[in-house]
Amino acid sequence: MRTISLVEGQGSRHRLDQAELAAVRAMQFVEIGLTSETGIYELQPAKNKVGALSSSGVQVLIHPKVAVSRLFWLMDFAEQDVPWANAKLGLEEASDLTSAIGHSFLEEATRSVEQIIRGYVPSEDTSQVLRGRLSISRQIKRHMGMPIPMEIEYDDFVANVTENRILLAAAVRCARMPSLSTRDRMVCRALIRRLESSGVRPSRPGEMWRATRLNQHYRMSLRLADMILKSESFAFESGGVRATGFIIDMWSVFEDFVVKWLRCYMDPRRVSMSSQHALAMDTDLQFKPRADLYLSTPGGGVFVDAKYKSIGQGQPPISDVYQVHSYCIAARSKVAHLVYVGSESSGFYALNNSNVTVHRHSIDLSADTAVLNAQLERIAGLIAEGLGVECSSGTHPATSLSDHRAAGQSNPV
Repeated sequence: MRTISLVEGQGSRHRLDQAELAAVRAMQFVEIGLTSETGIYELQPAKNKVGALSSSGVQVLIHPKVAVSRLFWLMDFAEQDVPWANAKLGLEEASDLTSAIGHSFLEEATRSVEQIIRGYVPSEDTSQVLRGRLSISRQIKRHMGMPIPMEIEYDDFVANVTENRILLAAAVRCARMPSLSTRDRMVCRALIRRLESSGVRPSRPGEMWRATRLNQHYRMSLRLADMILKSESFAFESGGVRATGFIIDMWSVFEDFVVKWLRCYMDPRRVSMSSQHALAMDTDLQFKPRADLYLSTPGGGVFVDAKYKSIGQGQPPISDVYQVHSYCIAARSKVAHLVYVGSESSGFYALNNSNVTVHRHSIDLSADTAVLNAQLERIAGLIAEGLGVECSSGTHPATSLSDHRAAGQSNPV
């Protein structure tokens, strides 16, 4: 299989024969541009997308601009109950992001199910003997009051609990990762067989797990499963050519990171935080946008909007300023913050005739630990100052960042 490596947000030229061109054309998330040279094409990955695509003997890997280890940290920021520093994530063994996630999940999940969790799950059955409780309503509805057979309800001690269902759903999706190694595919199939033979069924969309004492040894595998299930996995056919893919939206990853980061710094007793905050822009409720984050106290509130893009040495796009300005007008707020990716210094804009101030910040995701921590703390301090509060003295993200091994490595691509 031919492998074509691309970097997030960057186009590059590649020679393709007609069969390879048809394979790439069948993939989503890759644009093909013509060049002046015959057989040479400009391949441009879709904006803010990273992952792996595969079709008819051609594999396209879209690498993130930041190190894979740093991206892991971003995707599970501030989860203090997971010992990332001690995890054998296999980041050094994987050549791309999806391989790293898939390999890490399969290794952790296989270890987890060695001590498979079981729990009591409500069950219903029709039986000749009484077990558990008799369901009077179902008995009357189905058997018109006849005593046998009996409609019973009972709690069954089984492995088909939420934690195992999530692992199985992630394993099924993991099996469709184009860049997964042969060994990892064998491990994946074994994991699926292990769970299915225990009576586990895949989780439903939106099914959530919560940390308990009983699932402590599942924590790492469940966090990695969450990463996989939040990604976009697809398989389709276009023009007679089948394509598969596993894609992560970096815009969504960065937005989640900003929300988690600020939650670490803000005291929940003094600051209320609402992510994807719904707004009413007009009296008839025809326009109802959602702001990335709204932080409020009894004295007022501020908006924070995450933008996974760099503004270079220029000013932020006027559309971004319009956006947060409209949020402030609708909510009668006076302050908004735009958070970009990059190393530029902060700034602010006092807007005419509205008493609204828009602050601009940048976070350098490729910076080393000390620099990145200083950036996060400074920006959080400015946001807290606008709310009239101090940063929380509780758990800060510095702990999770410092503990994450290889977080400051540069992208090997």
